[in-house]
Amino acid sequence: MKKRFRHAIVASLISLFAFTGTAGATVLYWADWNLGMNPFPMAMNELGMAYVTASDNDDFNAKLNSASWELAVLLLQGNYHGSAEFANVPLYLGSGGRMIFTDFDKNATMGSWFGIGYTGSENMSAVAITDPNLQTAVGPSIDLANPGWSTWSMGMSVTSANSAAFFPNGDTAIAVTSTGSIINGMMKDAFADYGKGLQLAKNELTYGQVAVPEPSTLVLSIIGLGGLVAYGRRLRM
Repeated sequence: MKKRFRHAIVASLISLFAFTGTAGATVLYWADWNLGMNPFPMAMNELGMAYVTASDNDDFNAKLNSASWELAVLLLQGNYHGSAEFANVPLYLGSGGRMIFTDFDKNATMGSWFGIGYTGSENMSAVAITDPNLQTAVGPSIDLANPGWSTWSMGMSVTSANSAAFFPNGDTAIAVTSTGSIINGMMKDAFADYGKGLQLAKNELTYGQVAVPEPSTLVLSIIGLGGLVAYGRRLRM
């Protein structure tokens, strides 16, 4: 009986702390420009993620190599950048680091780091989401609305990554690598429905991670664990 009780306590502790996969996550973030409302800062705040915002591309590249980040978010939306400016990105990815990436300039070298190529098609506004992890609270589709960009979406083809969403012409709109990095074929401030864009950002930030529980869930779990402890004391008496 006592052995079964100890097993129950261990199982309860595992189930309690397994929820905290994204709590206190350390994220490096940089978006070079926004015209519309970029949901990523709010998404990270609502998820309780601690993040550092780089000041420019050089600062992002330097910081990426200066600490052990759980996630990096690099959104190149308004300025032209060469792959040499982000020499630490392939090193970070090669060591198993996870990144969320967007590049309006469709740089072929940087695309290859994420297992994709660019098809040349642009500015499609409908996105069909096929990955269940990205569909959560968003649904099977999301629409884009141009906040003023000359390019707000970019069709992709996958080489080693997996397609997670598609444009109407069949081009990949979102791709996911084997290590959970995500490359987007859309500007992250170009969602027709900001609420859906916010949820999609959350889904990308927590992709492959265990969800953080609501406070009420934690309270109930602690109460239940307390009950097990009290029951164990009765068994020993």
